[in-house]
Amino acid sequence: MKNLFLLLFCGSMLLSCKSKPINQKIDKKKEGVWIDVYSQDGTDYKSYEYYKNDIPVKNGNRALMGKSTKQRNTKTESVL
Repeated sequence: MKNLFLLLFCGSMLLSCKSKPINQKIDKKKEGVWIDVYSQDGTDYKSYEYYKNDIPVKNGNRALMGKSTKQRNTKTESVL
């Protein structure tokens, strides 16, 4: 009985976990993680960027779709 209760408790804790939202806007401003898929010169890219109050706070990564090669974006941090 004790093991069953422990198993149910741990299972309910795992089910209550949520992942962070992606491409979220708060008051029409970008917030959190933004993932964009775009095509440039016939090559598909997937970019990951982090925003706070519509300002990029971390440099994003850009990866080729279907390949493990990654490139760094050349965006810089904005300071108010």
